[in-house]
Amino acid sequence: MPFNLTTKNAACTGISGQISFAGAHTLVDPGLGTTANAGEASGGSYARQGLAWASVTGGTQANSGALTIPVPAGTYGFITFWNAATLNTGTQYMGYSPMGGAAAIKGYATVDPTLANNQFFAPGHTLVNTNTLFVYPEFGTTLTAPLATGTLYYVINSATNTFQLSTTSGGSAVALTTLNSGLFYWQRIVSEVFNAAGNITVAIGALVVDATSV
Repeated sequence: MPFNLTTKNAACTGISGQISFAGAHTLVDPGLGTTANAGEASGGSYARQGLAWASVTGGTQANSGALTIPVPAGTYGFITFWNAATLNTGTQYMGYSPMGGAAAIKGYATVDPTLANNQFFAPGHTLVNTNTLFVYPEFGTTLTAPLATGTLYYVINSATNTFQLSTTSGGSAVALTTLNSGLFYWQRIVSEVFNAAGNITVAIGALVVDATSV
C-alpha cells in the first residue's frame, strides 16, 4: 500500500507530535509496550530532556536542537521517547532508538538451514566480533529458536557473509534448535559507558522520524 509524499509527511508529524521528551536507557531492551521496560536511567542529575522537531521534509523529520542528557555512572544503549518529563504508567512512553548514530547499523539475516552450523547468512553485513545486537522477527513470523527479542547477543566468528551469535562476549555460539521462519532483522547496539556521572549528547538531526519507506 504505497503512499504519496503528502501522506508520508503527515505520518512524520503525527509521530513527532507525540514525542516531546527524550530519555536514556541502559542495555535492557526498552520494549514496545505501553510502558518502557525497567532500565531507564535514574538518580543523580538525570532527567528527560525536552525534544523539539524541525519541519518535515521529504518524508523525514529530525530533532531541531542538540540534546544533553545527564546520567549517573552506568552503561547506556538507547534513547527513549516520551510525551512527559516524568512517569511511566502507560500513557507516557512512545518508543526508543538505539544509540550510536551511523555505527548503529542494521540489516536482515537468514539462518543456515543446517541448524548444527549455528550460523547466519547476511552478505556484506560489516559486523565484527564483539559487536552487540538485538534480533527481531520479520513481521508475522517466529524467530529461530532459541533466539529471543530483548536478549543482548555478541557477534562471534564473523566472516564476510556469515556470523554467529553468543550470549557472552567471545563465548560459544548459540545452539539453534528450530528453524521456524529462518529470517530475522538485526540491530547493532552501540553502548556508551560512564564510570562516573556524565552527559549523553545527541546532535542536531541525529534523531529522525523516517516515513520514506511507508
